[in-house]
Amino acid sequence: MVAGAIVLGALAGLIYLIADALFTHNADFRRWYNVLRAQPYRYEGIQPVYLETDPASLIALPDAEAVAAKRRAITKAVFGRPDLPREARPDAIERAIDPRGVAALAPYGDPAVVATVDRFSVVVDEAFTAKAYLLHPLRPNGRLFAYQQGYAGTIDKAAGLLRPLLERGYTVLALNYVGYGESAVHRRLYPGHGVFVPGREHFLFDPLPLRRYLLPMVAGLNQAMEDLGVGQADLGGISAGGWVTVVTAAMDERIRRSYPMAGAYPLYLQQLDHHPPTEEQYYPPLVQAADYLELFVLGAVGQGRGQVQFFGQYDRCCQNNRLSELYAPAVRAAVDRLGGFFYTHINDESPDHRINEDYIALILGDLDALDK
Repeated sequence: MVAGAIVLGALAGLIYLIADALFTHNADFRRWYNVLRAQPYRYEGIQPVYLETDPASLIALPDAEAVAAKRRAITKAVFGRPDLPREARPDAIERAIDPRGVAALAPYGDPAVVATVDRFSVVVDEAFTAKAYLLHPLRPNGRLFAYQQGYAGTIDKAAGLLRPLLERGYTVLALNYVGYGESAVHRRLYPGHGVFVPGREHFLFDPLPLRRYLLPMVAGLNQAMEDLGVGQADLGGISAGGWVTVVTAAMDERIRRSYPMAGAYPLYLQQLDHHPPTEEQYYPPLVQAADYLELFVLGAVGQGRGQVQFFGQYDRCCQNNRLSELYAPAVRAAVDRLGGFFYTHINDESPDHRINEDYIALILGDLDALDK
């Protein structure tokens, strides 16, 4: 019996090692495993309630005047004023820093690709100073690409996209999300309420809590555009960084192309999601100023402007399934009528929450076509 137990134990251990190796190294196995253990409708099929909403009815943008009014409304929800703070600049600028001192910059220290790196510091409030990095390519092409990382990682995870852009000559403005890397959040005294460790307390006590998420990008863009002498930039981001991409492009007409990746679904398509949006994404003044479908339209309309959204059907984190197919025709119709470009792309292979290779290829191809 002892020998049998030993054999069974060894067999179980072998099965575990094989399954672990498959899960770690085989994307098809991870996708199969995730689907097998998932709740209904997570990756495949549509929740019936989602079909009860007509997405076109959520887009109240009949003309250019309505577009401008909506843009002012969302900018006021974020910054407390109807116009974008184009005067905002970093509070400190460090030119030509040593990237070896910043863990998130590890993939960008190759002198054959990156000439220098500047670091911007944007003081948002008493508890939060954001850091942004301006990566100067060895052979600049005069274009600026801004990138916003999301939760659970720093900008080193975006090297598959940012390094090819740098090799093509794009100057890259890269930011970590609030609380990550050097963009750490510290405890803060709120007069009349006490000292709070970092959390969601700023939504209770800060009159403009979305400044934490969006001012660093706007101030960084203002400075980078001034440094390069350009009037436009392209913008991408993943996960919560995709949400920053959506809102920034909706407010800032200087964004030529925006590429939100696994970043935002309309809220009605997330009501039964196992991974609901974080608090900043359903901040009442923002969603009362504009529905997310209207944010998509605002980010795509205008001469030479456009938005390409990327999703992973089997993404184990967020914005999975094929729900963009429900609203894309309505958004595209509004954008076509107002003038602009809108497209959605769904990866149906990767189970991982990341910038997939097909995203990179499409972004690079789109930018190459624009810059010819």
